[in-house]
Amino acid sequence: MARKRAHSADPQTRIDALRKTSVPFYVGDEDLDRPLDDDVVVESGDPRTLLWLNVNGEKVSWLTVIDYQQQIGDTTWRMGGIAGVGTAGDHRFKGYSRRLIDNSLRYMRREGYAVSQLYGVPAYYPKFGYAPAFSDPVHQIAVRDLEPIAAWGPAGAMPTIASSAAGADKRTSSRVQSKFRSPSAASHATAGARWVNYDPTDPSQATALIRLHEKNNRGLTGVLRRPAATWRRWNHGRSWPSRAEARMLHDRKGRLAGYVVFDSGHPAVQVLEAEAASPAHWQPIVEAILTRAIEARVEQAQLLLPQSHALVHLLKPAGLSLHQSFRKHQGAMVRMIDCPKSLAAVTDLLTQRLAGHIATQAAMQSTTALKKTARTGSKKNGKFKPGATTLITNLDRVTLAWDARGRISLPDKAPKGTKRATLPQWGLAQCLYGFRTPNELAEAGLLTASSVTMDVLNAIFPPVEHFSYTADDF
Repeated sequence: MARKRAHSADPQTRIDALRKTSVPFYVGDEDLDRPLDDDVVVESGDPRTLLWLNVNGEKVSWLTVIDYQQQIGDTTWRMGGIAGVGTAGDHRFKGYSRRLIDNSLRYMRREGYAVSQLYGVPAYYPKFGYAPAFSDPVHQIAVRDLEPIAAWGPAGAMPTIASSAAGADKRTSSRVQSKFRSPSAASHATAGARWVNYDPTDPSQATALIRLHEKNNRGLTGVLRRPAATWRRWNHGRSWPSRAEARMLHDRKGRLAGYVVFDSGHPAVQVLEAEAASPAHWQPIVEAILTRAIEARVEQAQLLLPQSHALVHLLKPAGLSLHQSFRKHQGAMVRMIDCPKSLAAVTDLLTQRLAGHIATQAAMQSTTALKKTARTGSKKNGKFKPGATTLITNLDRVTLAWDARGRISLPDKAPKGTKRATLPQWGLAQCLYGFRTPNELAEAGLLTASSVTMDVLNAIFPPVEHFSYTADDF
C-alpha cells in the first residue's frame, strides 16, 4: 500500500521527495561507444545541439548539449555542457529522461568531447556518473571598509597587494601587482574615464570584454572560454530568475579599462564578475561597488570571485571575509567522456607538474645531503626512475608513461612492467579539475595503486584553484 500511495502522488511531490534523498555515485561498467537509440532525435546546432526522445511522434523528453572550450591550467579541452533537461508533465517517471541522458553521453563520446559538466540537483545526476568538482566561494566586505579603498586609502597610498594562493602565484602576480602607489598616480591614469552600460548588440563591446576576461583569467582551471563569434551576454545573474547587469569603464580614448557585473535581482549587492585593464582602474571599480551598496542601503557587499582574483587580494587588508560551501550531489558536477582524449589534452601540463616535482625533490636531496629518500620505488640513489601505469576506470583505460625528466606520454601499448591503478571515471575527473587529490581518493577506498604510481599521480594531480563563474552557468 505504501508503494501505491507513493506512486499515486503528483509528479512534483515525488520530485521534491526524491531531492531529499541520496544516491550513490555510479561505479558500474560503462559503454559509451554504443550507437544512439533509434527514437533519439538529434538537432545539431552551433554551439547548442538539441536531443529529444520521440515516442509515437511526440517529444516527451529533451536536453541540450552545449559545445564549450574549458580551461584546464594553461590549456583547454572540449567540454559538453548539459542544460535544459526536461520531460513533459504527463510523461514523467517513465524512465525517458534517464534514457535521454544515457544517449547524450554516447552522443558526446561520438562527437569527440573530453568531459561533460552540468549543474545538478540532489539525488539524480550521481547515478549518471557526475560528481561535484567546484565549491561556491562568496567573499564579503563591509561597505564602510570599501570607502578608503575607493579613495586609495586614508593615508594616501594604495595598499600593497601580495598573492599567497598556492599554485597561482605567477598568474595572480601579473593581475594584482601595482605600480600606482599614490592617489595622484591613480587619478592621472583614470582621468577622463567614464562608465557606460554594456550593450550586447555592440560586437565591439563584446570583443573587448572577452579579451580582457580571457587575459585576466588565463590559467584558471574551470573557466569557460567565450567565443567571439557567438558570445554576447551572460546567461543570467546568480540565479536563473535574475539577470546580470554589466557596466563598462572606458578610458579617455574610449578603450575598455574595466568592467563590473552585478546581480540585478538580489537584495544584497553581489559582484558576479569584475576585471580591470590595469591596477589603477580598480579604484573606480571599487567606487562603483561602493556607490551601488550605498544606493541599495546595504551594509555588506558580496564578491562571487575566485580566491586568486586581483580584487579579492586588493580588499583582503580591508577585512574581506570568505564563506566557502561544498554542495553535496549538486552544483557544478563533472564526469569523463573520453579518458584518453582528456589526458592527451593536458599532457604538457602534466609534464610540467611532474618535472617540477622531480626538480623540487632533487633540490631537497641535494640541500639535505640525503642518500636515501623517504619514498620507495620511484626514486633510486636520488634519481627519478622512469615508469608507466595504466589507469583503469569503469569507462575506459589509458596508459601513462614517464621518463627520468618527467616527460609524460600516452603509449598505445603498455610497456613491459607497467603498473595498474583502478578508480572510477568521476574520481579521475575530480583529480583533473584539482578538486580532490589521488591521496584523498585512496583514503576513501576509491583508488588502488602502487606506491610508485601514487607518487606520480599526486605530483601530476595536485590540488589547484578551479572556478566556475556563476553568470556563465548553463
